[in-house]
Amino acid sequence: MLDVLEPLFDSSGFTPRWQCGAWAPALGWLHILSDLGVWSAYMAIPAGLGFFVLRRKDVPFRRILILFTAFILACGTTHLMEAVTFWWPAYRLAAALKLATAVISWVTVVALVGVVPRMLAMRAPEELEKEIVARRAAEAELVGANAALERRVRERTEELTRANAALHTERERFRTTLSSIGDAVIATDLAGRVTFLNPVAESQTGWSAQGAVGQDLRTVFHIVNETTRTSVENPAARALREGIVVGLANHTVLIARDGSERPIDDSAAPIRDGTGGVAGAVLVFRDISERRLAEAQIRESEERYRMLFEANPHPMWVYDRETLGFLAVNNAATAKYGYTRDEFLGLTLKDIRPPEDVPALLASIAADTGGLDEAGVWRHRLKDGRVVHVRIVSHTLTFAGRAAEVVLSQDVTDQLRAETALRHSEERFRAFMDHSPAAAWITDADGRVVYHSASYPRTFQLPAGEIVGRPVEDLYPPDLAEAYLRTTRAVAAGGAAATAAASGSAPTARPASSWCTSSRCRGRTAGRRWAGWPLT
Repeated sequence: MLDVLEPLFDSSGFTPRWQCGAWAPALGWLHILSDLGVWSAYMAIPAGLGFFVLRRKDVPFRRILILFTAFILACGTTHLMEAVTFWWPAYRLAAALKLATAVISWVTVVALVGVVPRMLAMRAPEELEKEIVARRAAEAELVGANAALERRVRERTEELTRANAALHTERERFRTTLSSIGDAVIATDLAGRVTFLNPVAESQTGWSAQGAVGQDLRTVFHIVNETTRTSVENPAARALREGIVVGLANHTVLIARDGSERPIDDSAAPIRDGTGGVAGAVLVFRDISERRLAEAQIRESEERYRMLFEANPHPMWVYDRETLGFLAVNNAATAKYGYTRDEFLGLTLKDIRPPEDVPALLASIAADTGGLDEAGVWRHRLKDGRVVHVRIVSHTLTFAGRAAEVVLSQDVTDQLRAETALRHSEERFRAFMDHSPAAAWITDADGRVVYHSASYPRTFQLPAGEIVGRPVEDLYPPDLAEAYLRTTRAVAAGGAAATAAASGSAPTARPASSWCTSSRCRGRTAGRRWAGWPLT
C-alpha cells in the first residue's frame, strides 16, 4: 500500500512555486493566504454539515448532503495543496487530490440529477406553513370533536347505567311478578334446561328453585296422560322447536317429585331475544283439581235443575227475550199444550196467545226489568184451539249465551171457575141476608162478629158501627150469650144446625126474647153463622 502512495509524495524533479517565475512576496502570500482561507472555510462547512447530518437522522436527501460534504472537503484540500506547493512541490499528490475531487464532484452531480425532481416536488415553506395552520385547525377541531365524543361517551355511559339500572329493576319486578302470580311458571334456556321456577311451580313439582335450575325440564316437569298413563310430549320442547305457543293436551297429569299427581292445564311459549330468535321457553300451568271438582258440581247442579225443569208437573219453558222464540220446553208443557217438542221449539210466545192478547203481551215484556216477575193470570191458547187461564211466574237468565227467561205456567181455569161460583154464591147469600127480615150474623172461631145483616142493628137495637169485631159476650146479657155459645159448641161438636131460644135484656136494657138457629160456616171465613128472630 505504501509502495503505491509513496510516489505521490515524491517531489523530486519539481521546483517549489516560489522558485518558479518572479513571484513578488506580496502576490505569493496573497495566493497562499487566499488558498488557506478557502481551505479553512471548506473545512468548517463540512464540519457543520457533518454535525447536522450526524445529529438529525431524519434529514431528507441524506446521501446528497454526505456527497456535498465530501466534495467540499476535497475542494478545500486542493486549495491547501496550492498553498503547500509554494514550499513543497508535491504536484503528484496535488494532481491525485484534484482527480479525487473531480470524481467526487461528478458523483455528486449524478446523484443530484436523480434527486432534483424530488427536490422540486417538495412544497414551499409557505405551503408548509399553510398546511401547518390547516393541520393545527384540524387538530383543534379534532380536539373539540374528541371532547364532544368524550362528553357523548359519558352521557351514553350514564344513559347505559340508568338503562341497566332500569333493566335490573324491571327484571326484578318481572321476577317478583312471576313469583307472586297464582299460576306455576317454569322458564328454560334453548337447550331445555330449567332457568327459573316460581314458588307455585316449586310446590306443584316438588322441586326447589335452586335444585331445579340446570336440570332437564322433562325431569322437573314430568307429565303423563291421565287415562293411558303414557308420557306426553312436553309443550316447552315443541315451543322451542317450532317457535309457537303450544297448549297442553287434555287429561294431562303432573307427577311431582314425591310421586303425587295433580291434573293440570295451560300452555308453553317461546322466549325470543332482541333479534327475534328463540332463546328459551316459558311454561305456565295450574292445578285444576278444584276446577275439576267445581265442574263436576256444576254438571251435577245442571243435571239436578234440568231434572227439576223436565220433571216439573207444571208446564215450563225458556224463551228468547229478543225473538220470543222457545228455546226449551218440558214434558208437562208438551202434554198440556198439545204440541210436540219440535213443534213447540218452532213457535213463539205470540203463537200460544189469543191474537187480541198479543199487544198486552208485548207491552208486559217491554216493561219487564229482569229478575223475578209474577206476571199474574193470562189467557193461553192450546193446539186444539181451547183457551185456558194460567198464572205466569218467570225469571230472567242467560241461556246458551242469549238473554232469556224461564217461565212456569199454572193452569188456574178450574180455580177461577170455582172462585167465580163462590163469589156468585156469596153475592146471592149477602143479597138474601141484606133483604131478610131476620137478624143474621156471622162470628169467627173466637166468637167475634165479622158480619151482620141489615136488620140486625134494628132488631137488637145496637149501633151499626159498633158491632163488627166485638165478642158476643159484649153484645148480650150473660144468660143470652151463654145460650148462644152453648148452641155454638153443639154445632161445632155435631156439625148440624141447632136451634136455641132465650130471653133476656138487650144492651139497651130493654127486655127481649129471641129464637135463633146456628150452623157451621165453611170456606174462607171459619166460624158460626147465626139467624135469629125476636119473640114478643
